[in-house]
Amino acid sequence: MKIYDIYSGIFLGIVAILTCILSYRLGLGEISNPGPGLTPFGVSSILFLMSLGLVIRCIMERMKAPLVRGIFKDVSLGRVILVLISLFAYGISFERFGFVICTFFILVFLLGVVSGQKWHFAITISVLIVILSYLIFIFWLDIPFPKGPFGI
Repeated sequence: MKIYDIYSGIFLGIVAILTCILSYRLGLGEISNPGPGLTPFGVSSILFLMSLGLVIRCIMERMKAPLVRGIFKDVSLGRVILVLISLFAYGISFERFGFVICTFFILVFLLGVVSGQKWHFAITISVLIVILSYLIFIFWLDIPFPKGPFGI
């Protein structure tokens, strides 16, 4: 990467920030009733993230990126694939089996299988997280979640 890539990334980032500000002033509205500034705000936000990525990539290549290579050195591709598959299955089964059952099983799977924790620890932590999140979302925030086959 050349130094010009850093300059163009900074320039595009500034343009994106200014466009975000101006489109916010136009009014974003809501997703169901979008205002005139919603689309330019979204596009300029994506442009800002891309320009930020370009600048970071150029800086890391100039530094020869020893930190980036060290971060992903011990990552197992199999575990990453297991996490992605479990999140996909969670999204598919959420409506059918409900919040409590799906969340419990994905947490047990992620803690027990993917991270290799002991099963009694994985089950205990999963039960505690499900109870706590159920109390927070259902009772405190009054957010309705899909109920499973057992009505919970």
